[in-house]
Parts: sequence; C-alpha cells; structure tokens
Amino acid sequence: MRTCTFATDYRVYGNIRGNMINRALPLAQASLVGVFLFFPMKLGAANTLLALTLILTGISGNFSERWRVVRDNPIAVPALIMFALVLIGATYSSGPIETILQSVNKYSKFLFLLLAISLLGEDRWRQRCWMAFSAAMLFTLVCVFAGLWVHIPWARAATPSGWGSDHTIFKDYIAQGLLVSTFAAYGITRAFESARTYAKAVWILASLLAIVSILFLSPGRTGYVAIFAMLTVYAWTVSPKRLRLLALVASAAFVIVGLWSSPTAQSRVEAVFSEAQTQLSSKGGLNRLNGESSTGARLSMWAFSVEQIKQRPVLGSGTGSYGSLARAECGTRPDCDVISVHPHNQFLFFGVELGLVGLFVFCYYLYAAAKASARLAPPRRALLLSFLAIFVVDSLVHGALWLAVENHLFTFILALLMAEVSAVQQATRA
Repeated sequence: MRTCTFATDYRVYGNIRGNMINRALPLAQASLVGVFLFFPMKLGAANTLLALTLILTGISGNFSERWRVVRDNPIAVPALIMFALVLIGATYSSGPIETILQSVNKYSKFLFLLLAISLLGEDRWRQRCWMAFSAAMLFTLVCVFAGLWVHIPWARAATPSGWGSDHTIFKDYIAQGLLVSTFAAYGITRAFESARTYAKAVWILASLLAIVSILFLSPGRTGYVAIFAMLTVYAWTVSPKRLRLLALVASAAFVIVGLWSSPTAQSRVEAVFSEAQTQLSSKGGLNRLNGESSTGARLSMWAFSVEQIKQRPVLGSGTGSYGSLARAECGTRPDCDVISVHPHNQFLFFGVELGLVGLFVFCYYLYAAAKASARLAPPRRALLLSFLAIFVVDSLVHGALWLAVENHLFTFILALLMAEVSAVQQATRA
C-alpha cells in the first residue's frame, strides 16, 4: 500500500514539475518582453523582470538546445571573450574591490545578451519585444510634446516649457536622445515593411516626431550626432548602389537643416567649439584633467586615457581601475566626482582597463554584428547597421556599456536584432 502511495505521489510530483518546466519558458519570454517595456522608463522594474527572466530560464531547462542556438550566433564568441577579459582583468586590477564588482556586474550584460538571444528564437516573441519598446517610446514622445502645454508630473525637466526647451521625461537627455534615435530607426523600418499605406504613414509620422523631439526639444548633443549617424547609415544601406551618394547627401542635408533651424541645437553645437577652444588654450591644456566644461572634460579625459594606455598597452590596468587612476590625477577637486567615473568614451575605457587586447575584442564585437547584418533583408539590415552607428556614436562620447540605461539599450536591442540573425540561419539550414 505504501509502495502504491509512493508511486502515485511520485507521478503527481513529476506532473507538477513537468508543468512548471513547460510554463517556465513562456513566462521567461514574457518577463523579457517586460524588460523592453520598462527599461526606457523605470529601470528598477526592468531589473526585477530581468532577474525573473534569469530564474525562469533556469527552471525551463533545455540548455543544450539553447546553447546550440547561441553558439552559432556571430556575436557569441566576441561577447564571451569580452566577458572573459573582464573577469581576467579583475584579477590584476588596481581598483577598489567594490568598483571591480560593479564593473563585473555591468559587463555581465554580455552574458545577458546571449541569454536574450536564446529566448527570442520565435518571431512572435521578437515582435512582442519591439511592441513593448515602441509602446514605451511612444508614451515618452506623447509626454515630450504634451509638455509644451501641460505639466507632466514625472518629467525630469520643468513642464510646461516652450519650444526649444529641455523636454526630458524619464532619463537624462543623453539617454533619451539615444532611445528616441533607436525608435526612429525602427519606425522607418516598419514603414518600409508595412504593406498598407496608412500603416506606412503612421510609422513615418512617429519617426518624424522622434527626430523633431531630438532636434528641437532636447539639449543633448549626443542625440544630434546619433540621429545624423542613424539617418545617413540607414539611407546608404537601403538605397540602390547608384543612388547611395544622393541618399547620403539628402539625409545629411535633412539633419543639417534641422540643426540650423533649431536655436537650441545651434547653441549646443556652437558650445562644443567654444568649450574645446577654452580647454586647449587653458593652462595645462589637454594635460590638465578637469571637468570645467562638458567638451573640455571629455578632451582632457581622453588625453589622460591615452596616456594610461601607453603605460599599460597590452592588458591595461585591470577591470574597475579607471576611477582610482583618475582620482590619483585630479585629487580632491569637486569635479573629480564626475571625471573619475568613466572617461566618456567606451573604446578608451576598455583600452585603459583591458588594454589594446580589450579594445580590439570590443571592435571585433561590433564588427561581428555589422557583418551579420548581410544575412538580413534590406530594411532589417539597415536597422541593425544604423543601430550600431548609434552605439558607436555613444561609445565615442559616453559610457555606452557602463551607464545603466545605455547598457540596457545596447544590450537588449542588439540581442533582439541578433536573434533575428539566428532565426535566419536556422531557416536557411531547414
């Protein structure tokens, strides 16, 4: 009797366990959709859902199949090498342990990118992620334009405020510019792909509003460069070879006219040259690490970073070491709290901490994604390449993989695009 009861209980347990495993995968995918919805607006909610995604993925099992999909993706090897270098760099770092651990945590997104790719093999889940991201960005744009006339309680900038003022909603204006630029690229892609005229018109309108919000309602110079890079790369990619130069000139002219007609953009661009001239003419010039102006601080941080790379060119000074090196240079000045966090250049950041080896692998990471775009249909190829252009722009002037919002953007949108590459690979084999 006891044996029969035990056997019955075991079968019940097996059924429950089987049901949990079967349900865990779609729940993990649904949680990942939530990450795309929330990271442009509420990072805490996105991180909670990301942790839930990881747990549910672990419960769902089927790791060999998941690994096979990830292993064959062109970005898998450079992503794994990058994270391996981060871990190796932690063993010889001159930075404090808390900064080392913080860096390892931030760069663990190389692994989360692969996790996301493994969950996004089905087109329906990729579409849901794009819908979630689009919903977040459309809500952001509604708030941006509504802020011209009404008070938006959750806006970072003061509202209502006039045309040409700062209309930052959830994040800082640099992050918002990058997010909106990415959404504009996706909107253009959907316009190309849509069969119905009204759908094309809706997506074109959404993209135009996104571009206008950057050029006229944001002081973010990174956003100006990002939208310029995105449009030029997109136009070049989708145009026939005989029309590429014309498309390039047209897209560049579109952005230049937009910048010229925006007083906010004009003043911000002019400030770049003024601040650079002030930094170069000041005592010490580029050799004086300071944060007295945005452009001046960047120039001095870049020069400082190059010097640090020269001193330890192969493997750098270790993961999480930049801050301690910068503090040793700038001392206890108030601006040291800003310039000792990261050098506002992800390429140089990796160069300082992981040497030329780390810099080379990061470039390989970007190259692998760009090369993989050849496997996609023209609009999706343009989307991937224009997104990489935004990624490179931010990496040249900011901490693209260090700062939280950018880190999520350039991890999960790239995962979404590379998951499509995996899907194309599988369809080709079939």
